[in-house]
Amino acid sequence: MILGFAWWGWVLGSTARTMAAERADAAVAVLLAPACVDNFVKHQDKLAEFRKTSVWQQRQVVEQSGWATTPGSNKPNPAVVSACIEGLEKIRS
Repeated sequence: MILGFAWWGWVLGSTARTMAAERADAAVAVLLAPACVDNFVKHQDKLAEFRKTSVWQQRQVVEQSGWATTPGSNKPNPAVVSACIEGLEKIRS
């Protein structure tokens, strides 16, 4: 058993679930972040609000926009929010 966990990459079920959830969040962020950025670009008033907002409050602006909320959820996906902010920072200049 020691060899299985140490060398062969075995993990506990809880660790596997955590890893799967992290990968799923990352995949959702890759898919939805460009749409979030695109919506900000289409709505120049929201983009202007984002640009005026201080760095530590930008997360709140993106969350309140609703464009980082995955379908079927009632709250923003943290991974999508982070990826959207990164995308918006790239188009800043």
